[in-house]
Amino acid sequence: MDAFNRNGIAVMLVVVVDRPLELLPEEIEAASGIVVRENLGYDFGAWAHALRIEPALYGAATLILTNDSIIPTADEDAFRTMFARIRESSADVLGLTASHEYGWHISSYFLALKPKALGSWTFQHFMRDIRYLTDKDAIIRTYEVPFSARMQAGGLRVEAIFTGRYSANPMLFRA
Repeated sequence: MDAFNRNGIAVMLVVVVDRPLELLPEEIEAASGIVVRENLGYDFGAWAHALRIEPALYGAATLILTNDSIIPTADEDAFRTMFARIRESSADVLGLTASHEYGWHISSYFLALKPKALGSWTFQHFMRDIRYLTDKDAIIRTYEVPFSARMQAGGLRVEAIFTGRYSANPMLFRA
């Protein structure tokens, strides 16, 4: 969260829990807002929940939807470069990587949405229609894989920041 803040990005922390928790003071201080919710629906469920209770997020200059499993916080230069590439891109929806598993799509562990996407009927209705699924593969097939195609069909430009020639999912199968 500190790396986001150092790069001019406010953080709304969505914490998913199975039991009561205590947030650390530094986590509370680093976040602009905190949502604590039941552990349902994986990433898409958490993001849809946050957007339902905080619709002002649709007005962000750029909204980053990410989980804590992949952010390169150890390398400040890489982090800064990544955000520079996002800011410079003319795409409306960006992912860090794309996958060809089940068909081309941007991977959902990190999504950057710019104003055209945030204000679009396509994105807002996609998020509104998310239901809490309990099977991770069902979530991938129901939400992650169709997300890119639905955004493109809605007139939005979708791209991956880091590209390569992979026949499947680079996050799983890259050597």
